[in-house]
Amino acid sequence: MGAFLFSNNKSLNTSIIEDVFVSQGHKTVKTYRNDKGSLVHASKILTHNKGFLSSSELGGDENDYILGIGTFFYKKYFGDKALKTIWEDLDIILKENSIYGHWAFVVHKNNATYVFNDMTGTLRLYYAQEGNSIIVSSSLTSTIASLSNPRFDKIRLSATIAARFGREVPFIEGIEDVNSSQILYIKDGAEPEWLQRAIPTVRRIDDIDEGIEYVKSLFKEQTEVLKAIGDEKISIELTGGLDSRLVTANLKSSGFNYDFISYPIYGPDQEMAEIISQGLNKKLLQQTNIKLEKDFEKHVGEFDFGANFFIQYPNIRWNIINRLQFSGALGECINTPVSIDWLNDTRTENLLNHLIGGELMGDENRKHFIHYLEDLFNDRGYKKGKALSEQELSKFEGILLGELTGDFRYNSGCQAHIYYYNMYTEWHFNHYVSNIAFDVKNGRKLTLALIKAIDPEVGSYPFLSRLHTRRNSVNEVSELPIKYFSYLKIKKLLPKPLLNLVYKIKGVNYKKMLLNDIDFDVYKDVVNIKQIKTYPNIYMDELNKIYSIEVLRKKFNIVY
Repeated sequence: MGAFLFSNNKSLNTSIIEDVFVSQGHKTVKTYRNDKGSLVHASKILTHNKGFLSSSELGGDENDYILGIGTFFYKKYFGDKALKTIWEDLDIILKENSIYGHWAFVVHKNNATYVFNDMTGTLRLYYAQEGNSIIVSSSLTSTIASLSNPRFDKIRLSATIAARFGREVPFIEGIEDVNSSQILYIKDGAEPEWLQRAIPTVRRIDDIDEGIEYVKSLFKEQTEVLKAIGDEKISIELTGGLDSRLVTANLKSSGFNYDFISYPIYGPDQEMAEIISQGLNKKLLQQTNIKLEKDFEKHVGEFDFGANFFIQYPNIRWNIINRLQFSGALGECINTPVSIDWLNDTRTENLLNHLIGGELMGDENRKHFIHYLEDLFNDRGYKKGKALSEQELSKFEGILLGELTGDFRYNSGCQAHIYYYNMYTEWHFNHYVSNIAFDVKNGRKLTLALIKAIDPEVGSYPFLSRLHTRRNSVNEVSELPIKYFSYLKIKKLLPKPLLNLVYKIKGVNYKKMLLNDIDFDVYKDVVNIKQIKTYPNIYMDELNKIYSIEVLRKKFNIVY
């Protein structure tokens, strides 16, 4: 299954939700109703799947069903084949969280409805409550469509358009991300309640050799579960970097049948990918990102998976060769934090003050957005004024960079289209590596050592490290510099008129005709509209976000 919206309101107007899913590209969209509520569900866009079993197929009571979306493995089963076993073992699963992958389920069993997602939250869910009705969906757009009178949240809208970190929070009043450490539980005839899931303690690792063996064992557990795929050919995302190299080492050494796939990458990155694929005698598939150029109002659902109609993939124009794809995104979980400066003062409020930028937001909007995030992290157990431990810092980074900034939303978008699996953000890996000492991980020591230990052949090829490399192989390197040079500093030194011209020469040239479709007065107190309109090439991303939000605003009559 690719997408869903559930409500305990059995009279919900589901036709508008169906329209959103169709606009997103789903070919099969169905509505299921019983006395307990309404469920709209859609199959994956680019590959066939079912994802739903009714009471007659389960052998349960009249109102029982199970809906599963995403990519999930349970016992020896993958995808649709796992659904009935998951329903039968629901009590065990709710206690032990024993499903691997990136997924969400809606289940009715034992006179109650349960809605829950993978505990890392890589398959994002949104919820809203209107009176006694609660709505939970994998789609932000369908959640907006389900509201009677949707209203912008000015502060979160400012962050969506102009913040660097935290920019993917829901920007409509009353809509929030589902906390993946909780389960929505609705006993038949009772009010909805959120139940806390048990979070296992994690072993502390302070030694590099111990870390290598420990992480190898976690990868081994994953690859054993993944063997439910059988001999089916998969795709592995490949760049010149270390994260995709470690994924390759694991899947290759475990005997999987695979091709490589890359997105539009250039220069040394593309060169490294070609060297590796040719050296291992594997195809390097090219995934092109065919952009949406017209009829935007017919594709409102695409907003769910990237606030930018023009440059964000995935989309329905993908050309898929293999239906199951593996990613190396967010390998930072076995690296040090994004900035080593975090370690100077790890109180939540200090971290957010350093990390939440966005010159276009304005000081007041930025200040209020930081307060919003402080409250969000406080609700997740990160108390204001308390210094975070290394493990808490790792978890904090995952929430801020993954759930609230980008990678989890992208993962969710992929799940709507194909089967997609990220080895680093999978709960049974991501949670259990969270208590490895920074001294073990920093300088990519652990990542480099793991590639060598798991598959020296994969380690024999050159790699890239951020923006520079000496073209050494992994096997020749044991540690990388923690501080990196960044061209962003040079960009900040250039006068904006010159930088705007440089962008134009490079082909980053915003289509002026599209500016006429934006009512900029709507956003004058949200972001610095004058700067955006004066330098449209520099702020092309922000303009595209505003344009796509305008499509939603007009479609669903969103007001302040």
